Amino acid sequence: MHGKAVHTGLPHEWLRGTYLAVDLAPGAVEAPFIETLEPLARAGALHWEIDS
Repeated sequence: MHGKAVHTGLPHEWLRGTYLAVDLAPGAVEAPFIETLEPLARAGALHWEIDS
């Protein structure tokens, strides 16, 4: 996941290999990042949320 976050170029925080926070600017298109997360979430590999 960290590599995918780095590849987006978005500001992010990676904590102890278990918590990743990605900063999406207001008006940013989040669909490409969500498309990366959804299959992993469906497989039970992670939990994600969007908080404004």
